[in-house]
Amino acid sequence: MRIIHNGSLMTNDPSLKFIADGAVAVDGGRIIAVGNGEAIRQTYCDAELIDAKGGIIMPGLVDTHTHLYRILARGRAEEGALLRSEFELRRGFWQRIEGKLSLDDCIRAAYAAMAQAVHCGVTTMVDMHFCFPDPRASLIAIAGAANDIGIRACLGFGVSASLGNAVFEAAIEENLGFIEYCGARPELAVRALFGFDGLSDIEDSRLWRIAVAVGSRAGYEVSLDGGNAELFDSLRRLGRSPVARLSELGLLGEKTIICHGSGLRSDDLALLKQAGSFVAEAPFSPARSEKIRLDALLRVGVNTSLATDGAFADPVTAAMFALDRLLNSPDIDLACSAYADTGRLLFAGGEFVSRCFGYEIGIIKPEAAADIIIIDVPRYTEPDGNNVHLHLLAGGAKCTFSMINGRIVMLDGILQTANEEFITKRCAAASRALWERAGK
Repeated sequence: MRIIHNGSLMTNDPSLKFIADGAVAVDGGRIIAVGNGEAIRQTYCDAELIDAKGGIIMPGLVDTHTHLYRILARGRAEEGALLRSEFELRRGFWQRIEGKLSLDDCIRAAYAAMAQAVHCGVTTMVDMHFCFPDPRASLIAIAGAANDIGIRACLGFGVSASLGNAVFEAAIEENLGFIEYCGARPELAVRALFGFDGLSDIEDSRLWRIAVAVGSRAGYEVSLDGGNAELFDSLRRLGRSPVARLSELGLLGEKTIICHGSGLRSDDLALLKQAGSFVAEAPFSPARSEKIRLDALLRVGVNTSLATDGAFADPVTAAMFALDRLLNSPDIDLACSAYADTGRLLFAGGEFVSRCFGYEIGIIKPEAAADIIIIDVPRYTEPDGNNVHLHLLAGGAKCTFSMINGRIVMLDGILQTANEEFITKRCAAASRALWERAGK
């Protein structure tokens, strides 16, 4: 048993949002008690003490949509970033890179991206994976990396018919095999999602076959980053929007997350709200003119979370973009509530992954997952239950400790589960080789 104490406790629990001198007692992978530091220490006097050193004790962050392999391109200028739409960017630049990825590239990238995410306070990642031309066993390999690093993960392979029937069918089988793998191992901190990288090139008959095969065993991660181009293509060829097709075929639900808000119409938003699905919004796209405004998602009441899309590691950076967009909303009410809404969005992803795992994540309360971080922030002003996210956004915050599923993953800013220097060198070598193969 362990107690994390000597810090300000932000719980994300509406019934007990903040304790100035708080503590959390953990046994195994679950939280067993939350309260005043002195009371918790007296109750569990034999527990190991972890000193927060005056930092902020809070739930770990959730990145609700990323691409781990993109760390292999992180820091490079995105060729084609000035194209008219992300639809063209995805069909061009990124797909050429994805077509050159080896399984070894993906594994090296996963270790490095997960380690970097831990330093940013992330305890759960929702990853859409690619490994062409042979997807087989790649998701289990990525799950192995997550287990080694110690991070919680929801993983799916991005199925796309545009790459040919053989790869399409192999990607379907990879998703279904991983769903079976996770279902037989509920003790793992990994869950399966069936991934779709776009829908306009997948016929209804194939979607229905997938829905029947998946059943209730897993949810869906659907990337709709093609914007209006993808929407119009779907309307022209299939007569309905992608979201309408998902709804008609039974693929919308509480364990479905739509990645990006591109090309969503008002009727799509109504369907998403009715189904209780989530939208993971990455509010920093080069195709922002095609992005549905974040304020529209909030105004309608669609479940919305923030994501990095693999462009960087830190969800707080995504929150800064979201804050900028909300402050500039034409809706004066949303502009006035921008700071409060940004704080809610930063922690909203916990609700989605809680549905995937079957227990509460992203909240500090008894019986919830023991996914806890400590943030060291400059204390020019004192944090309280309403302003912790503002301390994160103000700059200078640093994650110094991470516990995931009750396991200490980072201590005093040092990863405890892997050799970061080794991981970084292997990832850098893979990146160089990948770009040489891609002719960049």
